[in-house]
Amino acid sequence: VTQGIGTAYGFEFLFQKKQGRTTGWIGYTLSWAERQFDEINSGNWFPYTYDRRHDASVVLMHRFTDQIDFSATWVYGTGRALTLPESTFRAFVPSSFTGYAPALNGFDVEIPSAKNAYRTSPYHRADVSLTFLKTKKHYERSWIFSVYNVYNNLNPFFSLVDENDDGSRTIREYGIFPIIPSIAWRAEF
Repeated sequence: VTQGIGTAYGFEFLFQKKQGRTTGWIGYTLSWAERQFDEINSGNWFPYTYDRRHDASVVLMHRFTDQIDFSATWVYGTGRALTLPESTFRAFVPSSFTGYAPALNGFDVEIPSAKNAYRTSPYHRADVSLTFLKTKKHYERSWIFSVYNVYNNLNPFFSLVDENDDGSRTIREYGIFPIIPSIAWRAEF
């Protein structure tokens, strides 16, 4: 276990509208989170895993009638900081019998980049929802129609480094949550 130091600083603001048929807020955070360990990254400071430079959200809610509500949300965040391999080399292990270990062609050893020197693509999406509410004598029920990630942005969930035929390297990002429509029914007694 190694010990180090860290810093986190920044600022944020929130503009909020709470009254009227249309409500919502706009929020923004600008922040830095950095770490330094003598034994890691040659003792140099590096962005911490949870360093998210920009984080923004916009939320809009509108009540058309006592029975119909609409909401829309947009969120944005700077990509995650990652350490990825910069290069690889082929290694062979000596063996007393054959001169080399049974691994016929050796194995690849990856040389990492500076700690957390790579950032994934930014995370952003928009969601919308329409709610139809009906109040009865002893309960309240509602139908909720919503769409998660309206513009189908495949936000990066994980990243891999692929080697191309010419030896160059390509970073590929993979997302797992595309546009997701949903219907829900809720009852409150």
